[in-house]
Amino acid sequence: MAFGKTKSRLSPIGIDFGADSLKLLQIVPGDPPELVALGSATVPEEARTDLNARQAFLEEALPALLRRHDFKQKRVMLSTPAFQTLVNNLVINRVDNKEIDSQVDLALQTRLGVEPSRMVIRNYPGAEIYRDGHPKQEVITFAAGRDIVMRYVELANRLKLEVVGMHCEAPCVLRAFSHVGQVDASDRDRAVAFIDLGAATTKIVVARGGQMMLAKTVHAGGDQWTRKLAADQSMEFAEARLARVAQANGQSSAVATAEPATANASEPLDCETTECLIDELRMTFRHYESRYPEQPIEKLIFIGGEANRIQTCQQLARSVRVAAQLGDPFARLSRMNASGSPMEVDLSQPQPGWAVALGLCLSEANL
Repeated sequence: MAFGKTKSRLSPIGIDFGADSLKLLQIVPGDPPELVALGSATVPEEARTDLNARQAFLEEALPALLRRHDFKQKRVMLSTPAFQTLVNNLVINRVDNKEIDSQVDLALQTRLGVEPSRMVIRNYPGAEIYRDGHPKQEVITFAAGRDIVMRYVELANRLKLEVVGMHCEAPCVLRAFSHVGQVDASDRDRAVAFIDLGAATTKIVVARGGQMMLAKTVHAGGDQWTRKLAADQSMEFAEARLARVAQANGQSSAVATAEPATANASEPLDCETTECLIDELRMTFRHYESRYPEQPIEKLIFIGGEANRIQTCQQLARSVRVAAQLGDPFARLSRMNASGSPMEVDLSQPQPGWAVALGLCLSEANL
């Protein structure tokens, strides 16, 4: 451990229960933040569609990562996976912040048929707006089944970990990029859309001045591209995934909307999944711009495990005619690895898939 890296300065271990991989990260918060340890394990194919197989994988992989890498203390911050979380952008009557939860509970129950008592709900107040001359409050709501949340908490408890908080993915993304300075001073007063391209889902988070303005989850992502490649090339899923990873690692880290995109076996640009994402992205932008016509989205930042597929990012950016870049949550992370534990991530390259894990390390305790 580096001199001065006291236990009191350590972040909790951020545990990102992703659809493609399980990621663990610990840092010393600061300017810049300093890496303590990280590790990841790829979710096997059968655990991507079978919740029991996923639980069995986590039961084995999580303690193995904790043993393998030099994490400090037992405090952990857990993610609520996006593919197991409902996202709603609600408009309610303007009320005091302490009354928002009850208003949201009523809206979820009456409009969507969701029973709030069976869910763990996190509410993020958005902008104040007017409808028909009446003041309203936008609220971005994330809800996950209580039984699902408790599976992750109980898993951590069995490993004698101290769970200090649990957060959904979208706010973690904003914390990660607010901290590392990926969104520079010129971005703070304009709308920026984070496009989190994952394996099971794609998340769209629009923020302005650090405030979340809109969030949406699209149930389409890298696993569908991988399955298409596997079917087209008569390959196993794992083989197709590795082929796509190798192809992505050979691309440039720059995203330029003006550059032409050339299709290849590992980057299916013209398929149902890509068309779905383009449609959803355009609809989300139209929805946002109808609410905030004076504050258009001026930049896209692509993150997530699929964001290294530069041609896909280019195609999505061109579809909405907005400038884009590849986001690297580790851009300012001090790369010291004094413990000498194995480093499974190439920190010389952008790592857009680690935004949630870093955001967890920077999140407040809420349990």
